[in-house]
Amino acid sequence: MYDVQMYIDLGEVLCAKKMFLYMRKKSREHIKESLSKMESADRAYASFYKYDDCGSFYKEMRDEAKMLYENALNNRTKFVVSSEKYFKKLKHQFIENYPAFDWLLKEQLEKVSTIE
Repeated sequence: MYDVQMYIDLGEVLCAKKMFLYMRKKSREHIKESLSKMESADRAYASFYKYDDCGSFYKEMRDEAKMLYENALNNRTKFVVSSEKYFKKLKHQFIENYPAFDWLLKEQLEKVSTIE
């Protein structure tokens, strides 16, 4: 018979899934926001680069926006991919340790997925 540890492990898997979904959502928002800033900076640079008194400011603004966009893409790779791998690892361990309760895991994961 399975004890309380099974429910603890199930909770860890569900938390890892929620963390992965949250990280993916926030990463998408961050990328979208930084992309719009980059496009805005590109438009401003295209309009004002030719003026000596402010052209360098818009070039710096464009470079900064590009750096923020690249940083958002790198963070997605680091955080979203690593949280997904951690979730899959915990899910695999749960199924391996409690094969009779894989139906419970699937049912709970569907509920977590529909929350987001």
